[in-house]
Amino acid sequence: MKTMRLGWLLLMALLAPCHADAEAPRGPEVKGSCDEAAAKWFKENYPAADEHTAVGAGNARYTSHFSVSKSRCFMEVVATAHVENNGAVRAEDSEIHRLIDLKTSQQVGQIVILASSSAPLICEVGDSKCSSAKGWMALIEPYMHN
Repeated sequence: MKTMRLGWLLLMALLAPCHADAEAPRGPEVKGSCDEAAAKWFKENYPAADEHTAVGAGNARYTSHFSVSKSRCFMEVVATAHVENNGAVRAEDSEIHRLIDLKTSQQVGQIVILASSSAPLICEVGDSKCSSAKGWMALIEPYMHN
């Protein structure tokens, strides 16, 4: 009986991607698995989410989301740093946002913002570029808000 059930599950798994009009998974179980994957990735990549050193301080946080249109989980990590004015380096605040595909653990995009600059140093998602935080939000919309 177990062999037949296993065969049925394997068959369903193989056939599932063939139905283009099938509804993407939703509900708390998907949200929960995205949250778990994001927490694991974050812990592995940012073991100390808040740091204070002689030259400054930084913190990191994240949000995760299951994108229905992309049929996968993504997370946005926001790392903020403040470098103290120590004579050699002037005080500077910066913020780095990273868009991560949780299935592949790869970075999909990033924006780097320095408080002293009117435009981001880098702003890109895939092959698309942007020139502002507003542009970043528009580029990550399909990944983090649908």
